[in-house]
Amino acid sequence: MALFNSQTAAEAGRKSRRTSAKKLVIDSSLDEEQLTKNALNVDYGAVTQRQVLLMLIQHHLKQQDRFIKQSIDEEDLVSAAYLKTLSRIELEELMESQNA
Repeated sequence: MALFNSQTAAEAGRKSRRTSAKKLVIDSSLDEEQLTKNALNVDYGAVTQRQVLLMLIQHHLKQQDRFIKQSIDEEDLVSAAYLKTLSRIELEELMESQNA
């Protein structure tokens, strides 16, 4: 009897929609725009839809962070290049004006 119950439970687990919903199988040939459309059109299950949207949000936030870091680096390079062109007297005047 115990063997029968464990076999039927295992079979029920394999057929369960919950366990299959956790698997994220997405066509890798889709671009970001098509993937977003499919997720918003509910072409995927709820769990997959949520994972796709979270993945897109994370990608967008990482891209924004990269752009911010790049602009800061560019500003630092411009500032360093400008400071190299100044003479010692001009640098001292600039430092004094900042302290005042």
